[in-house]
Amino acid sequence: GIVFRAREVTLEREVALKVLAFDPDLNPEAFVRFEREARLAARLDHPNIMPIFAVGQGEGIAYYTMRFVRGGSVEGLLAEQGALSLDHAVRLLRDVASALDFAHDQGVVHRDIKPANILLSDSGHALVADFGIARAFGGDSATSSSASHTGVVGSPAYMAPEQAAGKSKEIDAR
Repeated sequence: GIVFRAREVTLEREVALKVLAFDPDLNPEAFVRFEREARLAARLDHPNIMPIFAVGQGEGIAYYTMRFVRGGSVEGLLAEQGALSLDHAVRLLRDVASALDFAHDQGVVHRDIKPANILLSDSGHALVADFGIARAFGGDSATSSSASHTGVVGSPAYMAPEQAAGKSKEIDAR
């Protein structure tokens, strides 16, 4: 998807608007993943997980809105200033670990944790975003299907070795 800074007119607030880059009618598989991302993220109500406000589709465009944050991503922060101080890195890692622990308790594994998917709130706290290839595990068959038929999804530089090798059939919190 593509993310835009937008204004939610009804509630008079700035939001991040994520739009599916493909026409849902022409690429239904991408639309299913997009909807699943929104559903999974929306059920994760945690201070360190990017909240989803609304999801919709119209005129060949699928979208959802989420909190707009001005702090950028950890990827941008690292590119701008290089290595973080130990104290700063530990604070961010605690936020991310708390978010992932909560998601795991809800039966959701992100599967693509990387600096670009960790956003920084105005106060500097980390927010985990982009559940596009997340996988639900457990009893929810509507959301537990794999995001890829190949079994290998994610960013290779950041995934677990067993995930990269395609050896992990059952994704869980480990």
